[in-house]
Amino acid sequence: MFETNNSFRVGRYRLDAIPEFEGARMPPAAMFTKASPAHLDRLLERVPSDSYDRDRKVLYTSVHSWLVRDDNRLVMLIDTCFGNLKNRMPSHPMFHMQSNDWLAKLAALGVEPQDVTHVINTHLHLDHVGWNTRLVDGAWTPTFPRARHIMPRLEAELALSGGLMRHEANERSIADNVRPVVDASLADFVDPYATIAADLKLIPCYGHSQGMLLVEISGEPGAIVGGDPLHHPLQMLDPDVNTGFCEQPEQAASSRRSFLGRCADEGLIIAPTHFFAPRFSQVKRIEGGFDLTRLSQAAILA
Repeated sequence: MFETNNSFRVGRYRLDAIPEFEGARMPPAAMFTKASPAHLDRLLERVPSDSYDRDRKVLYTSVHSWLVRDDNRLVMLIDTCFGNLKNRMPSHPMFHMQSNDWLAKLAALGVEPQDVTHVINTHLHLDHVGWNTRLVDGAWTPTFPRARHIMPRLEAELALSGGLMRHEANERSIADNVRPVVDASLADFVDPYATIAADLKLIPCYGHSQGMLLVEISGEPGAIVGGDPLHHPLQMLDPDVNTGFCEQPEQAASSRRSFLGRCADEGLIIAPTHFFAPRFSQVKRIEGGFDLTRLSQAAILA
């Protein structure tokens, strides 16, 4: 397994990745279902060597949360993966009825579930809300009983009224990951540009899902964290390449291009949910698109 940088600092905040899954996951055509194989091959010649297994022709990806902490007792999780013991058939057999050590990884960073003060679900796809709950005595129970669970208002209201994406496994995810948190009065539905804590707000990036909000942290440099503006570095080279998971492909591509342009122009760090390598990077403009610049973990924790 390749070495990956898992931690960085932005202003007052330290961020640590907590992976639920990472490694060789799927062939490019399975993720980027509408792109031509020839175009994907050209792009894959240019991606970081540790983001694509050229021998097996498989993308390296990740499903992880970001733990965000400061010195004022804020303990925040951005996106909460798939979770354990969830029925995710037939669409996600790899993550069906998992029994993984994600909570142990959180504990290894010195955090127990009762310590978490905030959970941000950037959008309500099933791989971003899974650890909101865990099974206790046969019932789905909030994992983080003291945390405010912050969700995009647009998606939460659609989900609770049955109007979100029609997808069997995702509908079950709303039932076992979102409704129990709402029923426990632990959920806050927020609009774009809501301020969550000092130097931390939510910004819109629509298209991959109907109401996705990313986490922007102010600093020198600042960062945009979590969510699915991109799934793989390949999309930095051509922002018009969508995944098969994007609900509104044209808007997703437009939002992605705007996102990358802003990050390049302002020197922002990007840290999406599914980048295996690098976990975080900066964006630079190149002819015809963008590329990434790796950051040293030692430098970014200084």
